[in-house]
Amino acid sequence: YFLNVSEALAMPAEKLTQARLFGNVAAEDIVRDPASMGVDFNVQDKDDPTKSIRVTYRGTVPDTFKAGVEVILEGRFKAGAKQFEATTLLTKCPSKYEKNEKGQMRPPGFKS
Repeated sequence: YFLNVSEALAMPAEKLTQARLFGNVAAEDIVRDPASMGVDFNVQDKDDPTKSIRVTYRGTVPDTFKAGVEVILEGRFKAGAKQFEATTLLTKCPSKYEKNEKGQMRPPGFKS
C-alpha cells in the first residue's frame, strides 16, 4: 500500500513505522551528498503541494532524479519527526514514447 504525503501527515506517528510513500520532488532544498552517495529533499503531495515531508536517502540516486519528478519511496519515519528515511528511491518518468495510429508505442517522430 502506498501513501501520498497528505495521508502520511494525517496518520498517527505510531502507525508510520514502515511505509511506501509517493509524491513529487520539491524544487527547493535539494541537497546532494556525494561523499555518501545520497540526497536530502522535500517530497510534496501531488494534489496539495503545500504539504511536504523531508526525505533523507543514502544510496545511488537515479539519473532521472530532479525537481518536479514523481518519486516512490520505501522506508520509515523518524520517531517524533516529520522526516522520512528512505531505503529505496525510485523515479517515475513520463513515457518517451507515443502511440501510432495502430496503437503501437514508438519514439516521438518515428515514421514506419
